[in-house]
Amino acid sequence: MYLLTDYCRKIWAWTAFAMLFSTPVFAESSSLAITDTGSEQFVEFVEEQLQTKMKEHKIAGTTLAIVHKGSMVYAQGFGFSDITQNIPVNAEQTLFRWGSVSKTVTWTAIMQLVEQGKISLDADINDYLKDVHIPNTFKEPIRVRDLLSHTAGFEDLILGHLFEKDAAQVLTLTDYLNRYQPKRVRAAGELFSYSNYSTALAGQIIANVSQMSFEDYVEKHIFIPLQMRQSTFREPLPPRFEERMQPALIDLVSKSFTPNQTGFSQLDHFTFISGVGPAGSMSATVTDMAKFAQAHLQECSGLLMPQTCSKMRQPLLSMTSANDVTINHGFFQHRKIAGHLRFGHNGGTDYFHSEMGIYPELDFAILISSNTTTGKAFNKAIETAIVEHVFGTVQSPLLKRKTNEPTSSDLSRFTGAYVDTRRPQSNIEVLVTFSQPSILVTQGEYGGLIINYGDERFTALEIAPKLFEDLNNNRHFEFVENEYGAITHLKSLGSFDRVATYQTPENRLLSLLITVAFIVFTLVVGLIRSMKRYTINESPLKKRARQHLLISVAMWTVFITLLTSSLVHDIGEYAYPYSFPSTWVITALAFGLLSTLVSLMPAYSLYSIWRGPEGSLLYRLMYSLRVSVIALLILQLNALHLIGFNYF
Repeated sequence: MYLLTDYCRKIWAWTAFAMLFSTPVFAESSSLAITDTGSEQFVEFVEEQLQTKMKEHKIAGTTLAIVHKGSMVYAQGFGFSDITQNIPVNAEQTLFRWGSVSKTVTWTAIMQLVEQGKISLDADINDYLKDVHIPNTFKEPIRVRDLLSHTAGFEDLILGHLFEKDAAQVLTLTDYLNRYQPKRVRAAGELFSYSNYSTALAGQIIANVSQMSFEDYVEKHIFIPLQMRQSTFREPLPPRFEERMQPALIDLVSKSFTPNQTGFSQLDHFTFISGVGPAGSMSATVTDMAKFAQAHLQECSGLLMPQTCSKMRQPLLSMTSANDVTINHGFFQHRKIAGHLRFGHNGGTDYFHSEMGIYPELDFAILISSNTTTGKAFNKAIETAIVEHVFGTVQSPLLKRKTNEPTSSDLSRFTGAYVDTRRPQSNIEVLVTFSQPSILVTQGEYGGLIINYGDERFTALEIAPKLFEDLNNNRHFEFVENEYGAITHLKSLGSFDRVATYQTPENRLLSLLITVAFIVFTLVVGLIRSMKRYTINESPLKKRARQHLLISVAMWTVFITLLTSSLVHDIGEYAYPYSFPSTWVITALAFGLLSTLVSLMPAYSLYSIWRGPEGSLLYRLMYSLRVSVIALLILQLNALHLIGFNYF
């Protein structure tokens, strides 16, 4: 997500502070345009960029539309929607999967019902849920506005159920919300944590309040008014589902692709997202999406009253008190593209990637979707190139440091490790956190903080109490303290929990690997010591203790081998989004539970060794160490929910 570049010297620091007192001047948006979006030169530039970057990023097919000054000035498809059938992408006919851009339609529908007085943003969501109930884990309920701002407080669970490629496995919205309800891990309204489940709940609320299916509501109140005839949240489901995609649209949905050494591998299966449909199942042409973006540029014409549209632009949540990145009733707003105010959302399924960037100050919008796994970076590169070409780059505003507010005298209170709040916590999906880098905050040599996040490195100076800024990247970091003055969280482009160093994913994995290595070493040593020349004078007690230990570490070695190979196989086959846990993973977990029970044997032998007269002190201590390592392994596996069957 974010963190900072290299820290320079003291002179740089003083220069940076001086910069904070100046206020940048922005040109009026009308004077920023340096390129006519209706000109042949503009079209040539766009198509040259697309063709160049499609090759660079290995994109099979993409679709692009641009809205400027009240009309769609460009729409075109490039590449293929079906390589095996030689079908090219057509901007007006080919449907792409827009992923989480779908959420903006759901939030617009919520605001329509708010406008009608049928929903209150401050109401308990349970007031509008009929067949789904969210438990009162905390004193305060989840409000509707908490769904829009992604502050409901849910953990994030996705493996094996967010996407489906077998239509027989797809659940209805209501069934999904009940079966895969994540735990509430923090009070609502506290911290941002992006949540597909929250948006799915919003879709359920829309259905309950309107007394029609979510799909019917969106079609009647959003798609039809905007004449979005090639748009739908429905999917090609079997007859048992009432809400199915119209046959005329099914063949128009682009196939999905992944690059290979000779070109592209085409995936012919449809990725079903119906279980959380309101969060990401929309299929639409780019020209239809341009109509939706254009409506939002024009005071939500055809969708909402101007005053409601204006309210929708107001922030529900600021990522930090710098207010440079906000969530405005479900839409994200920032100045990260060439310094221009951007209002919109991105989206991704297992293969498709999409962007909807709306620029209110420029009366401009860009819609782009690609059907290839490499599309995320491609989309961003295209949008940035076009916006910079048409409107140039402007300096993003910097905060003015308040001289009457003292900065922190002790920066060490901020140092430590932080992990993303968007993570699984209650079941086996905790394994996902091993792929999520933690944030490590240390003090800089000349003041300020060094913030490392994965491959990114940031340097930040304090510009207000607990608020830091990296000038090189225009990135803000804000620390949150509890009622006792202890730092508990970090906020930037997301939210992060402060944890002990040993609790970071990197250190948990390292500790687990060391423990496993010791288990395997114990097995090898045990097998060697089981040879006849080592056991000829062995007492019955020592023999039993050795056998108990050997059986236990052997079973744990088998468990580790089975689990690791199963996970590697599932990842290699790209099975985990659809069918997790696999049969092999479940078998491994069952073996782990059995291994835990077998580990009672060396524990009993340890008791007998210390209680009896046999064995030297060194022998007793070494046996104690080996049994302790087995116990440590069990504790580590239990923390990862790998002891037992903690799937969902």
